[in-house]
Amino acid sequence: MKIEVKDPELNKLQQVSRMWDCVVICPECENESDITVLHHCPKCYTKMTENPFIEEIKKLRPVVEVLLTKYPELRDNDNRLMLNVWSHQNKRMKEEDFSFRDFAVSFIEGKYANPKSIRRTRQKLQEENHDLRGNNYEKRQKQAEETRKAIK
Repeated sequence: MKIEVKDPELNKLQQVSRMWDCVVICPECENESDITVLHHCPKCYTKMTENPFIEEIKKLRPVVEVLLTKYPELRDNDNRLMLNVWSHQNKRMKEEDFSFRDFAVSFIEGKYANPKSIRRTRQKLQEENHDLRGNNYEKRQKQAEETRKAIK
């Protein structure tokens, strides 16, 4: 939901903040805004809640760190890492009567961590901690550098 604001500077900020695609409500004046980039209400300047993506990554960090430490094979396989994170979030996944449909419904409802957040958390942990890097880390870094050069 987009709000038309009279101040032209705020309209510019709204355009920038569309990438976050979420609406927050100011706890003080109940103004709805999608300007999560600033983390402040454009109407009364009250501090808003943190960006939900950042909060999710903060919650995921300890889980992903334990999984990467305990299971080194997950360091190079984001798909397996995601399944392990989701399994940690819902212990029923390991039960025989848990179906794909159960998983799909819960996933669509947002009950599981976003795959991109899991990947970003893994990347950040591996950037900061050499011991958590997998065999493909250096190869990925070289590919990223080549891609950056090719885009320029």
